[in-house]
Amino acid sequence: MLRLVGVADIQGDVLLPHRRHRAFVANVQASLGLAQLERLEGFIAHKKALYDRYAAALDGVKGLRILPFREGECRSNHWFFSLYLKDSGLDRDTVIEKLQAQHIQTRPVWALIHEQADYPRNEAYGLDKALDYRKYIVNLPCSTNLSFEDCDRVIEAVLGL
Repeated sequence: MLRLVGVADIQGDVLLPHRRHRAFVANVQASLGLAQLERLEGFIAHKKALYDRYAAALDGVKGLRILPFREGECRSNHWFFSLYLKDSGLDRDTVIEKLQAQHIQTRPVWALIHEQADYPRNEAYGLDKALDYRKYIVNLPCSTNLSFEDCDRVIEAVLGL
């Protein structure tokens, strides 16, 4: 079952795979996936340590915020570290550009669905918070292979903006 990956529709209680989108994962790929699962707890612990380091150094400094995770509601995997710029006076795209000039890759929040080419005429409702996040968030480096030294370099670069 691990080997079958595809897109499916749910009609009632029946799962109907799309034949045109069926794909199989090779045994080697499935084995690599299982090996990664064995390391998952270590990855999450490292990412939490990186998040804590960013938060301790940046949250509340110069109007910057590191957005929190909902720890009490669910167990976070600390996927992205979102730097919220609204009260800092900094522009998202300028921050991304200046950090890129220092060989630090950051990115904005993903484009919202209603901004995608296929959905311009679809109804969108209650997007105030999403639009605000889109305008003011820069996602900081957060890979599982990011060292604490690299994290400190990102922190120094952000504080120097």
